[in-house]
Amino acid sequence: MLWPRWIWLRALGLIFLSAFYSLAFQITGLNGPNGILPAREYLPELREAVGPIKALWYAPTLFWLSSSDAALIAVVLLGALASVLLTANIAPRACIAIALVCFLSFVGAAQDFASYQSDGMLLEAAFISLFLAPKGFRPRLGDTQPPRFAVFLLIWEWFRIYFESGVVKILSGDPQWRSLTAMDHYYENGPLPSWVGWYVQQELPHGFHAATVVLTFVLELVVVLLAFAPRRARIACFLIVTPFQAAIILTANYAFLNYIVLCLGVLLLDDEFLKRPQASGLSLQAKPNYLRTAILVWILYSTVVLAPGLSRALPRPLVWPAIALEPLRIANRYGLFAVMTENRYEIEFQGSRDGKTWTPYPFRYKPQDPRAAPGIYAPYQPRFEWNQVLLPLLLASAAHAEKAWVFEPGQSLVSVELGPAKARLSATSLAVKGRIHELDGGAVEAEIRLAASSFTTGSAERDRKLDRDGEIVFEGRAPPPGKDGTLHLKGTLSVHGVSRAVDIPVQVVRAGGRAFGHASFILALRQFGLPLDDARIDVDAGLRPEDGALASR
Repeated sequence: MLWPRWIWLRALGLIFLSAFYSLAFQITGLNGPNGILPAREYLPELREAVGPIKALWYAPTLFWLSSSDAALIAVVLLGALASVLLTANIAPRACIAIALVCFLSFVGAAQDFASYQSDGMLLEAAFISLFLAPKGFRPRLGDTQPPRFAVFLLIWEWFRIYFESGVVKILSGDPQWRSLTAMDHYYENGPLPSWVGWYVQQELPHGFHAATVVLTFVLELVVVLLAFAPRRARIACFLIVTPFQAAIILTANYAFLNYIVLCLGVLLLDDEFLKRPQASGLSLQAKPNYLRTAILVWILYSTVVLAPGLSRALPRPLVWPAIALEPLRIANRYGLFAVMTENRYEIEFQGSRDGKTWTPYPFRYKPQDPRAAPGIYAPYQPRFEWNQVLLPLLLASAAHAEKAWVFEPGQSLVSVELGPAKARLSATSLAVKGRIHELDGGAVEAEIRLAASSFTTGSAERDRKLDRDGEIVFEGRAPPPGKDGTLHLKGTLSVHGVSRAVDIPVQVVRAGGRAFGHASFILALRQFGLPLDDARIDVDAGLRPEDGALASR
């Protein structure tokens, strides 16, 4: 495994370099102080919403130190330098660590511009490769064989990218996959098609596209299982799947995603197949390392419990180890093209000097002019244009689906401050139940239930005097948030069977696939028949998507 490791690590360096090269031209426009989603605004809002410790965990990024244009570019250049040195096999472990931290810094602060599965693939592969890479400044092939567990986990990642993509196609129930018509629209409706894909779409008959649907299922669900078979079967698996991946690269531009998958496949081979002899004395196995094994077992466990269709069925505590790793994006759930798009929608930006004559702004990479052939430019990733392709699809489907959020265990707190005595009541999210439904256009519907018995004053004697029977229930709706991001939940609050209309302003921040809300308001308790002064209510809520352990990337 010395030469497959050597090839993979050189490929990893080139993939990292392509990612940082792309960011060098985009990061200030995406997340700079004057960018579309400035990190300078996002990070303080996150810290205000969840506190400094949680904020650092939910957004692990060097840009907490500075998010100026100069800082953004410096991190990208540092990552690019580490990528070049990794490609040259200079201090590979240190270079992987530096590139990993730099790219994670971008992902942690990029918000909607780092919501792709390819980003998680690269971070997961790089983190595992820290344990795969040989020690030393110029290690050449290395003085020991790579740890078998690290090799296994990289092959496991390669396998999951295929297999889980096949599984989600089945679980989605998409009629196009079942009727063998999914590939009829695939080439034209991919995010950024290539000119090769245009010809495949236009010139080849339905029979070819139907056959590729069958081939896709066979490869994703059956052939990739050979990755865990004896040597000859693994080599056969590589020889079958690699041309399939190369064809995907030629017919579409999916940034560096397919290059990761293509290059990980090299680990299915060995030195004998590559006809490269091992240097003398290099057959020693890596020494056991219990910390390394514990970390890799944690990653393996997390990827198993996150498997499509499994995470929903498991008790929530079993998924917590995976949730803990989610901000780092080093243990992911994959699944490509669960539902195939039938139509292509485009957003066009236009500008005018007089308000009468409007001129379209041309995009460099996204198809726009029907007379111009699309290009081949992957692994370069134009993130703004990529989002402009995905946004119309989200808008088109918004009327047919809504996103439900539920309270994250241990991440919510309701505090009540009573009258001039400043007595305090508190209830944790263990007792908070309900759902927040995000509707078309940004409107929100909420149903929240809180067991009155969950409140505690910190004093057993005072707790016995409280009327803590029944539930406190809020049901309401909020229009789309205003410019300041505030949601105004208007509805009915019921306490001990007495209901009153309330208007609750809520500040919402999104991070790491989750949402965090903060509300602070005054409640007149006498309206509910309680002989108490007005109370100040403070709510800090952590929410996660209801339809899975983690938000999809």
